[in-house]
Amino acid sequence: MPDVEYTLIKGGDEPAGGIMNIPPHAQGMPPTWGVYVTVDDGAATVKLAVVMGGKVCFGSHNIPEVGRFCTLQDPQGAMINVITHLPQLTKESS
Repeated sequence: MPDVEYTLIKGGDEPAGGIMNIPPHAQGMPPTWGVYVTVDDGAATVKLAVVMGGKVCFGSHNIPEVGRFCTLQDPQGAMINVITHLPQLTKESS
């Protein structure tokens, strides 16, 4: 993401996570760990989450050279990020 300092964590040569400061638009949010779950269809996953009582906390955004993600919250308050990676996005648009 432009203007975001992001430190990549690797397990051997494979990316396994990352660390960043709380972005300006989320000031006041406590530090937290974010979990990403890969889904085939991010838009369908978001629609289903909302139908089941969840809410969208951070709408779909692209991560350059990675994919498209969204942050969701379930009715009990738990947060999760769903992501569709670029190879899947490329397949969907063809």
